[in-house]
Parts: sequence; C-alpha cells; structure tokens
Amino acid sequence: MQGSDGFFEIYSESYAAHPLVIKGAGAGKAVTARGLLSDIIKIAKSCPVVTYK
Repeated sequence: MQGSDGFFEIYSESYAAHPLVIKGAGAGKAVTARGLLSDIIKIAKSCPVVTYK
C-alpha cells in the first residue's frame, strides 16, 4: 500500500477466512476532504429548516 491507496475487504460465507480485497489508487487528502465537505453540504441542504420562537 502506498500513502494514498484505498482498499476494502468483503467478508462472506465464501470469503470468511480470506476476504475478497479490492485495492486501488486513492484520491489523497485534499480530494477526499473536498468530497466529504461537498457531501456534508448536500446533506445539510436536504434537511428541513426548523425555527424556534
């Protein structure tokens, strides 16, 4: 694994002892942070606005 590589493991009955691993190049810190912030903004915009009196 390199610094920005990403991977995940799939466990199932067929892959209990040795999970299926999918690995590839990751986006890196800056791109990941931008994507995360974008997702948070989308979620915030989709939430109903509540006002208190």
